[in-house]
Amino acid sequence: MEEINLEPVAWTLLGSFVNTDSVVSWGGSRNGNWTNSQIFGAAENCTVADFKSEAWNEVAGRELMIEDRYGWMTFYLGGEKMTIVELLNKVKHCTTVPFKGPKTNVRSSSNAWKSAGVLMIYPSKTKGQGCNRMDAQPDLHQKVPVLGFGGTGCGLMGAGMLRSYSNERLDWHMSLNEKTTCTKILCDGSRCGGPWNNLVLATSRDYVNREGVHDSSTWGKLYIR
Repeated sequence: MEEINLEPVAWTLLGSFVNTDSVVSWGGSRNGNWTNSQIFGAAENCTVADFKSEAWNEVAGRELMIEDRYGWMTFYLGGEKMTIVELLNKVKHCTTVPFKGPKTNVRSSSNAWKSAGVLMIYPSKTKGQGCNRMDAQPDLHQKVPVLGFGGTGCGLMGAGMLRSYSNERLDWHMSLNEKTTCTKILCDGSRCGGPWNNLVLATSRDYVNREGVHDSSTWGKLYIR
């Protein structure tokens, strides 16, 4: 299991989400990989191919961290240690409120994501309209991830996407690049970029995923400690 020492206590790498390997392992119909026991890939290749560690179902912690080529963001989950599967199983329905954040229980290398990033688990696009859960209605094809970290009323940014504007499914639809992040209503240039369920969250300055903006964040990693 690969570990990272960004802080005094080591983080354990759980998995990675890669968009450049021509394989969707975490989004759309593959979202069962979030809660099953299957493992795949290799830690040493985790930025070029999707990876799921044996630690996924075994290592419990009180914090999660995401990392991409631009930075990191952490979420304090609370006093009870749990695995990522146990965390996901705590959320039984599509959600319209963040699990953690904004501002509280969130840290980041980016000031924008520190102040306006969140941890969402099975988030609905708006007003409870479907989410990327195995038991959600399959005809509700919303632009939603399994884990969400920001976005707008148009759709969300995160890992394990059901859809994005440019792709039916994506493993990673997210960027922690401070230079391409914005935190104001309609700052992403879209016509429907209003708040997500009354919350103004961090998002990409060019959310609609046009080439050359947050597409440059082609992979993400998930850690626990």
